[in-house]
Amino acid sequence: MNTSALGSSVRFVLCLSADLAACASNKSNGGTGGSGGGSAAGAGGGAAGSGAGDSDVATMFLSDGISSAVYRYEVRPGADPVLNDTITVTAPGGPAAQQTATGMAMNAAGELFVANYSSGSIFRFLSPLGTPVANGSAVVTGIVNPEEIRFVDDELWVPNVTLDCSTTPESIVRIAFDAQGAASAAGTVTTGSVGANRGMLWVPATRDLYVSQCASVNAIQHYRVAADRTATALTPITGSELNNPEGMVVTSWSELIVANSGPASNPGTSLLRLTVDAQGNATQNGLISGNGLNFPVGLAFTPWGELFAVNEATGTISRFTFDATHAAVPDGVVDIPGPTVTSEGGLAWILIVPGASSTVDGGVSDAAAD
Repeated sequence: MNTSALGSSVRFVLCLSADLAACASNKSNGGTGGSGGGSAAGAGGGAAGSGAGDSDVATMFLSDGISSAVYRYEVRPGADPVLNDTITVTAPGGPAAQQTATGMAMNAAGELFVANYSSGSIFRFLSPLGTPVANGSAVVTGIVNPEEIRFVDDELWVPNVTLDCSTTPESIVRIAFDAQGAASAAGTVTTGSVGANRGMLWVPATRDLYVSQCASVNAIQHYRVAADRTATALTPITGSELNNPEGMVVTSWSELIVANSGPASNPGTSLLRLTVDAQGNATQNGLISGNGLNFPVGLAFTPWGELFAVNEATGTISRFTFDATHAAVPDGVVDIPGPTVTSEGGLAWILIVPGASSTVDGGVSDAAAD
């Protein structure tokens, strides 16, 4: 395993408040990460351990790339997710388009952004915890097949992707927003970025950015981002332990957890654990396996410190808690309620934010038409 600086003790709190300090301190052995990202003021994907408001209820967004939809659920400790809305994300060409809804992120104002793989667009939704309202799309030149996306401070960063995990040079596109919310290109990151880009993790506390790259590259690119958003490439994480890496999270004890999805012909059944020392060097710390893991892709923590892993091959979520020694404890496997497609390109990316969401009849249809 190639040891790289991952950042020392990390404790990012997912919060919809503009004041990160307003969030409660970490309540359990949780961590940070998931499918969102965001600035200290913004909402990220599934940061664990603490949250604003009621820490025993959260809202989970789950993308389905084949049905071209984002499903929204209420989640609570010890209970199965409850579907309470479906947001339809339709690519140009109609709802039959494949591989559409992928990564998700939420900004400080609580607006939901959903990547569209087919069109290279980023769809926007206001009031995602109430009645979602389509708010057009963040269209900038140069976005290609986006998957997981992140807010880095107040910019949305979008890694370009190719389907075949190629080593063709690609870029991470930076999207800025003016005072009225209009999107524009703010630059790109090119060093280390190739078509194999898949998952993305932003750690605001240390300003570390990670981009997983699928097989046969099997690497995690590591960047340190300055306050002016200049990204410096650090030593990437490599090694045979990485098996088609996808989603990533960081725990409060500075451990990086990576979804080893494996190839579709032989799906992966584990999550890779990397220990981070005080200098930020990473070494392998074993695997989390079993408990229904089967082609895991998206990872996210709940506000109470429970890890959710989305199994693309089976349309399920494997849940894990962590004991006082940081050992992973299986907490059950749940079927995803609602319309799902259990195949490659279906259920994949996940975003969890603190707080309840209201039940909505129906959803938002044909976002691309807005």
